[in-house]
Amino acid sequence: MNKKGVFYTIMSLIIVGILLVAFQPQTEEIAQERLIVENTRVEVADNLIRNINDAFLDRMVVVSSYRALSALALYVDGDRAFADKEALDAKFQTVMLTGNTTVNRKIDEDIGFPMMENNSLFEALNMFEEAIYDGLSIEAKFFRESAEVGLFQNNDTGAEYIGVNISIDYSIVAGAANWDVNHSSEVIIPIEGLYDPLWSIYEGIKIPIHFADYEVDYELDWKSLYRFINDSDYVAQPYGPSFLMRLYDNLNASTCCGIESAVNPNLLGFTKELNRTYIDFCFYSTGRCAPFGINRTLYELKHITSHDPDEKFYGFKLDARHYVETGGFSGNGTTGSSPTGVPSLTSTQCEINNTWEACTRALWHKNVTRVRAKCVHTDGQGHIDKVGFIMENDFDEFTFFETADAPFDGGDYWIYDNDNLIINDSDSWTLTANCIDDNNLEDKRITTWFVNWGVFEVTWYYGILGILKVNVTCVGGECGELEIWLGDPVSLNDTFDDSSKIDSISNITIANGFVNLTKNQTLNGYEKYGNLTSTNLLDGRLALNVTAFNATIPRLPIGTNVFVRFSQDQTNWINSSTTAGWNKLLAGQNNIYLKHFDWGGDSFYYQMKFNSTGIDTPGLDLISLEYFEEH
Repeated sequence: MNKKGVFYTIMSLIIVGILLVAFQPQTEEIAQERLIVENTRVEVADNLIRNINDAFLDRMVVVSSYRALSALALYVDGDRAFADKEALDAKFQTVMLTGNTTVNRKIDEDIGFPMMENNSLFEALNMFEEAIYDGLSIEAKFFRESAEVGLFQNNDTGAEYIGVNISIDYSIVAGAANWDVNHSSEVIIPIEGLYDPLWSIYEGIKIPIHFADYEVDYELDWKSLYRFINDSDYVAQPYGPSFLMRLYDNLNASTCCGIESAVNPNLLGFTKELNRTYIDFCFYSTGRCAPFGINRTLYELKHITSHDPDEKFYGFKLDARHYVETGGFSGNGTTGSSPTGVPSLTSTQCEINNTWEACTRALWHKNVTRVRAKCVHTDGQGHIDKVGFIMENDFDEFTFFETADAPFDGGDYWIYDNDNLIINDSDSWTLTANCIDDNNLEDKRITTWFVNWGVFEVTWYYGILGILKVNVTCVGGECGELEIWLGDPVSLNDTFDDSSKIDSISNITIANGFVNLTKNQTLNGYEKYGNLTSTNLLDGRLALNVTAFNATIPRLPIGTNVFVRFSQDQTNWINSSTTAGWNKLLAGQNNIYLKHFDWGGDSFYYQMKFNSTGIDTPGLDLISLEYFEEH
């Protein structure tokens, strides 16, 4: 190699070395920044997993479970109680996870009420996964097929709460890092506010559970027992069935969690005095309490028992055990009553499309071919004289059939073979069965159910000359006087950032669009109570009909409450049942149906009240009103 070649070789090596020295720090700096970003993503993902396991997932389970139990308590009836605890667990898991009773059947369709819509766990997980990706750019995947849930009540939950255990797998992917997690936990939810399955099964009546916050003692104050019966309140009862047992019609004593309520005769429309003790699980379980038990004596109580069907409480009686428990043993104005034999009508059914079922299933276009009733007598079957039936549509005030003397089948039932009746009328239906003995004493059972009105099905098409037309047909029931509005309702939102939406406020603070109870330095905690009243939400607008009120409760710790009621004039306030009360809101999105108010015009107000524990407080961050607007 000549000198010139050696020179150029050396120069090339020097230049390469300079470039390496110049760029090496920049390369290391880029790598260091990437490492910081990855470490940050890992830290965020790790915190996310901790929050999912410690709080987020359990909160979703609480909301979905409470909704599912509410729906199941409405789902059961005389022919649809669950066979046992195993069957209840299976159905609860399906409803709580998906909102369905079967693959293609939503439970909301069976109960006629939007209880699980957007409230199943899987629906909540869908929104949660999207929020995680949109907010954190982290992929979260919950494996639905791995989910398992179950129900339990034990000494830890007590009578007033239900435990739900859940197990589900999920994965988190944050850049190059990923986690596979198996989550298992237990949550506790209150049964306060859930409908009592016993009343759904035997009477088709919705009775929400509310525990008495007072002592029920006839001797100390007979008004406490009167209030207990009149308000349909509940107490813990060691030898009564638990809430879960009521769902599968097991009325034996619970080992830990029994509850009971007194039967209010006014709710059942009795036409005669019944030979039973008026405690719910005793009333519906032959052999548990007098007059079928060891002590066959029933007791009446002064100030309580009446013998006039138009007065409270017609024929009310207690068995010896409850008689003593309520303080009746003192003889304070009480009289013993030795029962005599009476008829007792225990069940009615309809033959629907050739299958015996609860008459509440005689829905749109079903064929009712026969009806039957089981009537027993405490002195023997031979004392039953006759059984009659009346089938009516209350809305049309029309009687479809009536018989005073249905034939006895020689076994357990009196059966009437009516002319085949195709259910082609909507609204309320009633089957009244009347059982009369040879002393002309009678027992009556009234079964009432609702056949949904039809809905309009709208089809757009182009007619002659290309003119756009619409075809509207009635589907699924009698359409009656339903109105057709081809368009979506208008929504009006109130996020509380606009103080003009608030008319009056007490013990409440509003900050960043979020409502809390204020802190009280004297109490060293949150205010116990607070209320908020809106201004006219429809100010400057004209509504044809208000259809729904929506409220988002992002935080609702155990022991706290939020209630709402509505008005058009700020004087007369009602809840969604159109009575002078309040709607109790649940955690998450609350959708309150108001179309039946038939409220049109230019005024709508809401009023809310908040309760805290002093330590924890509920929150509120969004209100929306849906209505059809005048055009």
